[in-house]
Amino acid sequence: MTKQLVLIRHGKAESRAEGLDDAQRTLTAAGRRALEAQMPWSLGLIGSVDRAELWVSPSERTRETAEVLCDALGIGSWTEHAALYDQDIDAFLTELGDASAETVIAVGHDPFVEEITARLCGQAVPFEKGAICAIDLDDLQGATSTVKWFVQGPEAGRWKTLGQIEKAIARGARRVQKFRKAFIADPSDIEALHHYRVAIRSLRSLVAFIMPYQKRKQNRWMRDSLRTLERTTSRLRELDVLCEQLEALAAAHETEAPDARVDEPTALETCRDLRDEECARLLAWLASKPARRVLKWLLDDAEHVHWKDSVEKEGVGPEEFAKHFDEQRDGCLAALHMTDYYDIEATHELRKRAKGVRYVATELAGLLGDERAAESAEMTRVQDELGVLCDARVTHQIVTAILEDEGLCPRVREELTALDTAQSDEAAQVLKHLAESV
Repeated sequence: MTKQLVLIRHGKAESRAEGLDDAQRTLTAAGRRALEAQMPWSLGLIGSVDRAELWVSPSERTRETAEVLCDALGIGSWTEHAALYDQDIDAFLTELGDASAETVIAVGHDPFVEEITARLCGQAVPFEKGAICAIDLDDLQGATSTVKWFVQGPEAGRWKTLGQIEKAIARGARRVQKFRKAFIADPSDIEALHHYRVAIRSLRSLVAFIMPYQKRKQNRWMRDSLRTLERTTSRLRELDVLCEQLEALAAAHETEAPDARVDEPTALETCRDLRDEECARLLAWLASKPARRVLKWLLDDAEHVHWKDSVEKEGVGPEEFAKHFDEQRDGCLAALHMTDYYDIEATHELRKRAKGVRYVATELAGLLGDERAAESAEMTRVQDELGVLCDARVTHQIVTAILEDEGLCPRVREELTALDTAQSDEAAQVLKHLAESV
């Protein structure tokens, strides 16, 4: 008679769907990953499997569970036993009594695995999905056998969380590629460039968010690549903002007497020329082999996130990611009361942190919950106020550089100076508001 019976409940399966036969239900992606993480260790308790047989219920979810077992044990095949699916204990025990194997590993369903354990051992064992129970067999007709060891099934939700993060990362990378193509197709559209940069920053925020969980080398490479993609667009975006500011300033003064110096270029025309030059440079870089290679590798890494070994083995629950998000959000809110807003670098850094919290809250809304996702609106307000400061300071830097050209015509010089003054006044109002709110 078989000396040892190892009962295994199949892993987490898809929910019942209308029109789908029960036997056709498959494992969820998280259910399979949970089994792959736990089975190698759990099945090591069995010992030698040289004289073992693997029996499987004829259903898709138990077959897929068996595939994981075969990989972990080095067993090449299994046999299907209808009694496991029919949950026919008497028929199963008859087959077990006739088996010549020293160990039978049987993959079945609930409540069968619990009921047969109670019948053989006289004790109830709560089998969650993926649970394993080893029984030293004595008498198949009485409750005299002994539970040798029991390992509860893994919580598949911890791997479902990883799957949600992976989908968000992959989706973010595809969005970067999409808006990159849109910008190349119409580089004169400043919104196309803006969408491209937002896609890069959103993905960069997600990658930074998972840094404690992702393998260090891959995470660092992805962050560096995204930083490179963003920095190559920064100058063009700054010039776009400057042009928008000049357009707004011109619109505000359109009711005034027309400027008689029609033979002189305007500041807007001058800045648009600078924009065209920068746009040509960016397009050339995007078409280069290094740029295309960076994007290709980034897309590949985004589709195949490498988690740290401990994360792959144990998964990460949604509450852990929520706690991690809360710490980042609280740190950002605390910095609002500590930052010296006259410090250009500190203000810029705080704005980036606010954007990061906002992007993560938006991209992972399904994981973090509606309440945390709603907090992105508050971060948008903070980001916009800090944006006024940062844009004014960048404008001042660009205007100062342009004004260094001694050959600049008086009209351009006057218009740029007027813009610089207007931006400084607006920034002063924001600084006053921030000081009063703090």
